[in-house]
Amino acid sequence: MGCLLLLGISAYAQHGSVSGRITDSTGKNPLALGTVSIFKAKDTVLVTYRLSNDKGEFSIGTLPANIPLRLLVSFAGYEPWRKEFTLAKNGVLNLGNIKMVSSALQLDEVIVIAERPPIVVRKDTVEFNAASFKTLPNAVVEDLLKKLPGV
Repeated sequence: MGCLLLLGISAYAQHGSVSGRITDSTGKNPLALGTVSIFKAKDTVLVTYRLSNDKGEFSIGTLPANIPLRLLVSFAGYEPWRKEFTLAKNGVLNLGNIKMVSSALQLDEVIVIAERPPIVVRKDTVEFNAASFKTLPNAVVEDLLKKLPGV
């Protein structure tokens, strides 16, 4: 009985781990809360994922051994970083510093223009957009009310 239990534990312990540190392209500034995902390389089924800590470090344990895996590191404003690997039984893969390359593009100015309808009916309420009804700069409220339809 004890031999079967020991055999079951050793079969379960066939796993490995991956660790590393995510930094910017200079390697000096850590990227906290970067997403590290592990997929099966064969069918891209997600195995697990983690977020990097304040120092940009991550460690993922209990990964399956002898199965091709794909690691994907992503962080907003940076190009995704990929690596394919296979862990041996109880294997440890230390990726060291993963330097992320910036993908930020500087845009020219952006102007957002929206048009608002002059009248909006909401159940039992009618809303008028005062800016849709032109009046003189020194007009009083009475001048605006005269231009509103149905008032």
